[in-house]
Amino acid sequence: CIPAVEARAPEHPTMATPNAKESTMQLRQRKADDPNEKGNDASQNATAAAPKLLVNQPSSKRWKSFWVRTIATFTMAAMFLAILYTGHNALAIFVVVCQAVIFREILRLANEKAAEAQVQGNWFLNWYFFVVAIYFVYGRALRSYFKTQSLKLSLADSEIEFQTLFERMHYFNSFSLYVVGFVIFVLLLKPGHYRYQFKHFAWTHITVLLVVVSSSSIMLNIYHGIFWFLLPSTLIICNDITAYLSGFFFGKTSLTHLSPNKTWEGFIGATICTFIWAFFFPTFVHNIPQIVCPKYDVTVEVASCTIDEIFRYQSYDLPAFITVLIKILGYQITSVSLMPVQMHAVKLAAFASIIAPFGGFFASGFKRAFKVKDFGDTIPGHGGMTDRMDCQILMGLFVYVYHYTFVIPYKAISVRLIATLHVRTMLHVAHWASFLEKARRITRRLE
Repeated sequence: CIPAVEARAPEHPTMATPNAKESTMQLRQRKADDPNEKGNDASQNATAAAPKLLVNQPSSKRWKSFWVRTIATFTMAAMFLAILYTGHNALAIFVVVCQAVIFREILRLANEKAAEAQVQGNWFLNWYFFVVAIYFVYGRALRSYFKTQSLKLSLADSEIEFQTLFERMHYFNSFSLYVVGFVIFVLLLKPGHYRYQFKHFAWTHITVLLVVVSSSSIMLNIYHGIFWFLLPSTLIICNDITAYLSGFFFGKTSLTHLSPNKTWEGFIGATICTFIWAFFFPTFVHNIPQIVCPKYDVTVEVASCTIDEIFRYQSYDLPAFITVLIKILGYQITSVSLMPVQMHAVKLAAFASIIAPFGGFFASGFKRAFKVKDFGDTIPGHGGMTDRMDCQILMGLFVYVYHYTFVIPYKAISVRLIATLHVRTMLHVAHWASFLEKARRITRRLE
């Protein structure tokens, strides 16, 4: 029995002989140097890492995922319509809630349970900096509201205009609040955990920058008119749903290794459907004041205005070559009736179809870096709030820039807006209006 025991003893890793160790190391070295072995390993890794498309998954698993996502989608749509019905302010609150959920989900990726148990105050500081960022970013947006109100604060028989006090102190208050958080962070530094604490400090600031600052553009879009929030949101939703359906039934070619379930067939199908939706969506809401009118305050009153020219049909002459082609087909059409906003919507659809998905690819790469499937499990079949809003944030930021650059300069300044401006601002507006009128007259004379 003794020889048999001695023969089996080297099989245990703790009892392996030096010769066995050497032979194992030589085998590994020979395997590393052999090109054939490398090729085999590479092929095995490639096979293991190959994306498993939806069309290649078992039918039962595919359809189960399909129905879960479908039910969750209809539930979210019903909740969204209910919030939309309540108006601008409810939508603004909804955006803030989404920001808080996204902020929480991203912070969870950086948390280390062992370190969190020994470091006190991290949770408080995370949300403290988030609230300070909300106050600073949205406070700037609300300054225009306070300018239009006659709210006053009585103090010792003297009246102080609240809006003036708010404007003057906003930046100072924001900076003071941030400095308080900074000092608290330094006081909470704990020996042995400096690296983790500073990493978490930087992570919190980057997350605040990505979530609060970029998402604040969505808030401003809402008060420019719910249309400028609803259009980009539905474009992303349409693109996401049709990409999933096209990939579910026809997807065979993977689009990117960052998101294996996305396919070229889904991308192309979604692009076509998104352009169609963008062209026809304004026709459904262009005559609803609550949707298209901007709102210059945070009261509960329903927005109302004279509907802007971009939401009214105008006649456009067709290019000559299109007219000729139509004539060949036996029709005589030289012009079409369109709303200017439809052309804006088509341009936004191009961004929603081609560029906005990169927000999703960025989020997918982010999740792969931390080896997680989803940011959370808030929405069944969809993952977390971040998984649904990754493209929306990028799209909302683009819509704000686009609206500010290409839409506002061509819209008439309403009498109500002029009435809310300060005298100095009104003088600047009048000066530039006079200058532009003189420039038009000179141009007409030259012509």
